[in-house]
Amino acid sequence: ETVIDFRQSRKGNDEDALPDFSKVTVVGDLHGSVKSLQHVLTVVGDFVSHKDHAIVFDGDFVDRGDNSLGVLLILLLLKLAYPKNVFLLRGNHEDVLVASAYGFQDELVQKYGADEADDIWDGVNAAFCALPLCIISDTAVILHGGIPTADFDLDQIRDITPSQRKRMKSLVEPKNALETLVQGIVWSDPCLDDGISFNSIRSV
Repeated sequence: ETVIDFRQSRKGNDEDALPDFSKVTVVGDLHGSVKSLQHVLTVVGDFVSHKDHAIVFDGDFVDRGDNSLGVLLILLLLKLAYPKNVFLLRGNHEDVLVASAYGFQDELVQKYGADEADDIWDGVNAAFCALPLCIISDTAVILHGGIPTADFDLDQIRDITPSQRKRMKSLVEPKNALETLVQGIVWSDPCLDDGISFNSIRSV
């Protein structure tokens, strides 16, 4: 609970600036697999003693696997222990509706019972809302999904306030233009064709 509450206290806007690291490792879609996370950390090696190495975990920490809470807690502890080297981003599964449909909520109920699971669930979803949506360096922008619109400007995401972010518990059915923008950031998929088009598979 203390670890989850730490993420709720996050301050600042939705954009994280990435310092000038000589090496950046980006890890995506762990989906509740502690084994995959352990493998990643083994391959990455000792990033702590190398001050110029950053690791970005690019969202979708939960669902589908059998230990979503374990993955989430390990990542939050890594962020607590190494805040200057570890970065966490929100993906489309860090969402109250998606995570309730694809296994994470069921996992909590099975492990802790309905009452305790409800308390954990509330804290986890508040933590999800605290996660940044992108990380920016001098040469790159890291997002879970991709560029949402052809006229997208980074200032649009920089202008998102903490209070606005806290209200975005789900982006499945956006209620306004800002939530539609954020939905595109976390749900967009890359494609081989040039340009940006409607994603008929995801309906976004």
